[in-house]
Amino acid sequence: MINRRISTVDRQYGNPSGVRGRMTGELMVRQHGPETLWTLDRLNLQPGDRVLELGCGAGKAIELLYNRLGQEGGVSGLDLSETMVQAAAGRNRQGAAACRVHIRQGDVSAAIPWPDESFHKVFSIHSLYFWRDLSRAVSESCRVLAPGGTILLTWSDGKNGRVSPAIRRKIHRVLLPCMRQAGFQEIRLRRGPRSRGYHTLGVTAVKG
Repeated sequence: MINRRISTVDRQYGNPSGVRGRMTGELMVRQHGPETLWTLDRLNLQPGDRVLELGCGAGKAIELLYNRLGQEGGVSGLDLSETMVQAAAGRNRQGAAACRVHIRQGDVSAAIPWPDESFHKVFSIHSLYFWRDLSRAVSESCRVLAPGGTILLTWSDGKNGRVSPAIRRKIHRVLLPCMRQAGFQEIRLRRGPRSRGYHTLGVTAVKG
């Protein structure tokens, strides 16, 4: 019974669905406020930037970015969950009506449904854990970035001062080599704020 409940929670975070999925999406909006603001502050937005969020969830970061960009630029979001795509679209009606917000359903580990060099910035907040094929996802992220574009992947590597050995191995043995192989340069790890005791870690890089 306990394992079944844990599996249900994991499934709702990775691919929220139905009424429970909508509730999970709004819960994540509330829980991830500090690291969301930290991530957006480090995107170094420029007038006219086109920005893509991978794993956009209920669309709060997209809403904030739309307001920050003013009348120039645009924001797009991709999420595996149809429930989250609907929630994000509902939250961002104004931006969509202005043709400056575009939200699509899709799997980052299969193919990002935008043409090559479509964006100046690509970012993700707490969705990296759920990418089935990290190498493919990183390669696709690089493909849709314009030359000189930047990527910022934000996630947690531990809690209450303890770093997860499994996540540390995934960063150094899998993620960073995948990023180099895809063509990213100037790869850096950046420590962010604590959020509910969880550490925030950002991985930034530039497309060569």
